[in-house]
Amino acid sequence: MIFPHVSFSELRDLMDILNSLGGKTTASNLIIAMEVGIDKFLPPLHLAELLDFVVVEDSEIELTEIGHKYAKTHRNERRQILGGQFKHIEPYVTILNVLRKGKKLDKREILELVRSKVEIHGNVEETLRCIIQWGCFGLLFEYDGTSEEVLPRGIPRHPQVIGHRIKYPPTH
Repeated sequence: MIFPHVSFSELRDLMDILNSLGGKTTASNLIIAMEVGIDKFLPPLHLAELLDFVVVEDSEIELTEIGHKYAKTHRNERRQILGGQFKHIEPYVTILNVLRKGKKLDKREILELVRSKVEIHGNVEETLRCIIQWGCFGLLFEYDGTSEEVLPRGIPRHPQVIGHRIKYPPTH
């Protein structure tokens, strides 16, 4: 499996526009409605398929039940839905198995794990960034940018120095 490089807004736009078109349309109609080229259309579509938000048959694209639910909810609910879907997809299955053991994953370990579970095409750093951002956005884990570690949710991170004061991150 290839993990697509997709931003939050690209997935949101695809889902929102597809929902506004009644939840089912042709690929060409969706491309026109999104006002993008095929190169900007395919990655978010691929991610939506991975998440089981859409079904693609021939040139027809249709929202699934979970896709409809995602498209009709707000940001916080979307984050929970995303996390629920991502936790069944590699590399998140393996990352979460490691984190459940109370371990942290540094950047090198994440890279090894990701390479063992998904194909990386193009920029490795971009793929890692994308995987980490989606995992954090989906509330699966946290990321400490200082130590460059993926952490189980709720683990205190390093304090950040702001000016002359130390600001401790909020605990969950």
